[in-house]
Amino acid sequence: MGSRIRKQFLPLQGAPLLKWTFRAFLRFRWLQEIVLVVPAEEIQFVRTEIVGRQVYSMDVHIVPGAKERQDSVFRGLQAVHPDTDLVLIHDGVRPFVQPTLVERLIHQARASGAAIPGIPARDTLKQVQKQTILRTVERQHIWQVQTPQVFRFSLIFQLHQQAQKEGFYTTDDAGLLEWQGRPVHIVSGDPYNIKITTPEDLQVAERLLSIYFPEETTTS
Repeated sequence: MGSRIRKQFLPLQGAPLLKWTFRAFLRFRWLQEIVLVVPAEEIQFVRTEIVGRQVYSMDVHIVPGAKERQDSVFRGLQAVHPDTDLVLIHDGVRPFVQPTLVERLIHQARASGAAIPGIPARDTLKQVQKQTILRTVERQHIWQVQTPQVFRFSLIFQLHQQAQKEGFYTTDDAGLLEWQGRPVHIVSGDPYNIKITTPEDLQVAERLLSIYFPEETTTS
């Protein structure tokens, strides 16, 4: 982003970006708990400015993250109640996750143990090295993956433990299942479930807020 502020705390219509994502998940009344994994030095800020003193219908935990994303997720999983059936692992900078998408993911994860959302690639894809095209990538089987990724908790926790022991790292949690040759089912994602990582994304998010949070944008 070119900012000293971590992207999950960038202001979006008067509130940190992470707060909008947190609000999105508060709508899912069936959730038993939410675990926010944040940098250790930001815990107090998150506790006061994002979670606040409100009483929620689910438990809310805040745990310190780690240097690597995968290690942060594992810390979050360690805070989850061990009897949990399914766990949703989500990017804090995707505030526009919708109930219909989550319902599709949960339905598939209950059946297969692992489900992730994705969008089929639409543009022509090129493999490039040093600004020179090496080849055209066949896009027929290429999908752009989103979150939340939904897993049977016992399965993803065991795989994170194993990866920790063996020093294996991947860019998303589904990669741990791929590593062990386990199937991961993909469901149709949402093109508006954007990951906000650039100034241009923030501009798009400003316009989407009034659509996805109509009851809150006037009071934030």
